Amino acid sequence: MNLKDKKRLMKNAEIILEVCGRARAGETVLILAMREKLLYAAALAKKAVELKLNPLIIDITEYHGNAYKDRIVNLPLKKAIVSADIVLNLQDLAGISRMLGDHKNNDDRWHTGADRKIWINNNAMEKWAITGQKTAGIRTRTLKLIKLLNRSKNVRITSKQGTDISFCLGKGYMATPVLAICPLYGEVAITPAANTARGVFVIDGPTQRGVRPYYELNKKFLKVFVEAGKAVSWSGDAVQVKRLTEFIESGKPRADAIDEIGIPTTEFKDNDRYWWRDKTHHHDRIHIALGNNVLRKKNIHGEHHMDGEVSRATIYVDGKMIMNNGRFTGSF
Repeated sequence: MNLKDKKRLMKNAEIILEVCGRARAGETVLILAMREKLLYAAALAKKAVELKLNPLIIDITEYHGNAYKDRIVNLPLKKAIVSADIVLNLQDLAGISRMLGDHKNNDDRWHTGADRKIWINNNAMEKWAITGQKTAGIRTRTLKLIKLLNRSKNVRITSKQGTDISFCLGKGYMATPVLAICPLYGEVAITPAANTARGVFVIDGPTQRGVRPYYELNKKFLKVFVEAGKAVSWSGDAVQVKRLTEFIESGKPRADAIDEIGIPTTEFKDNDRYWWRDKTHHHDRIHIALGNNVLRKKNIHGEHHMDGEVSRATIYVDGKMIMNNGRFTGSF
């Protein structure tokens, strides 16, 4: 690693601790990492000491490959997670909930970042071209958008590819800040009021669950027609349509509901370049999720949940444009 990259690594470690972790002198910082990421863990620990914090690194390599996979709780690790002021988790495939013994492995309660148990983007930390101000802007933009949604009645989303879908806010709706995937990402996850979504959305980007993987984006777009909050028909590439049908039918109940509209609040292109194994959640896309969430007032995700990416959307809240072709407008 050259000198420039070393300096950037330490600066990015400082941003993670001060902006994402909101660290204060004297606090404890637990850093969880696989062995191949210990270089980044060491940088975070070194910067933590400079900031008068008390860091501890735990190498979870063997734990993640064995006990975690078998859903066995490691009690010393659990106690460390619970007692630390800040937890920085450099293993994106290790859920906080499972490490604490929640065998449903639903991390929704941790996604807000309110408890400062944070997943750290763990690729190429020495390359990120970010600043503390722009990273802090993700939180500001996220909370501002939620405030707007909470006092509004409806949302309409369009795209040049043919998306035109609307849904209601108000009773039964929920907007959740996703601020625990740091420092490159942020999101407002909207659960629409039940049975109110209607229209069509066109998935031109990738999906989760292998329905439309990123290496098949040259295929015909998936077009999903929605009535009363549920997908009623869909078209596109024959193989991808078959996969989508199988996903929907495999849910109990059927995973045909509009469970979530995710609006990323990051503007970092490094988020797209260095994160998200399935190439979803890009800074200039939104995602519309099909699923079977029966706990809509509590969780973002049901047992079956699949994000589908819509590129460069235009979004209207109560008729006022807040996003144009994938970019926030006005005061956002």
